[in-house]
Amino acid sequence: MLDYGMGNLKSVARALEACGCKSKLMVKPTKAGQESILILPGVGAFPAAMKRLRATGMVDWIRATVAQGAFLLGICLGMQLLMEHGEEFEPTEGVGLIPGKVKKIPSQTSEGNPLKLPHIGWSRLFPPQGGGAADPLWKEIPEGASFYFVHSYVVDPVDRGVVKGYCQYGQLALPALVRSGRVVGCQFHPEKSGPLGLGILGNFLRMAENGRGAA
Repeated sequence: MLDYGMGNLKSVARALEACGCKSKLMVKPTKAGQESILILPGVGAFPAAMKRLRATGMVDWIRATVAQGAFLLGICLGMQLLMEHGEEFEPTEGVGLIPGKVKKIPSQTSEGNPLKLPHIGWSRLFPPQGGGAADPLWKEIPEGASFYFVHSYVVDPVDRGVVKGYCQYGQLALPALVRSGRVVGCQFHPEKSGPLGLGILGNFLRMAENGRGAA
């Protein structure tokens, strides 16, 4: 688990342990290829997080480690950092593992109804239409199950095929679960989402252990 000073590390570590996975904190890069599973948590602002990741030398290391076969899970801000660009406060380059950007959630719906920001609390998660629930991340997770969110920004990937789950916020459907091969991101906090949050986390770990989704 990557420790760059902006993650909910203890809660995530406990959740991983509940899934039968012991984690270790990494504050600086190791030799690329030594790690098979990376967890990138995050709480805070996109520019500050990228500044810290660059200062530790982790950005290029993350890219190289994933390129050599590691699985990566980004949580909340960590999911947003997977994109190419962020628009929070100032334009900022992301880690760039998934083409796309991070933009602010609209403050109102297309009908003009106001939406409170940040989006805080439990919201329901749905797979995309057309068989999205077949993804291994959805194993034994009921469609429409609720997960815990805290965010004002949302990912906007170029390829909508990487979106494996949307959360319903007002009349908006926000991308909340993404997967591009070995790279996975969840906007919600699985470590704060009870048994189903652990279910998503466990599905990712099993997928990584089995080498599934590498394409």
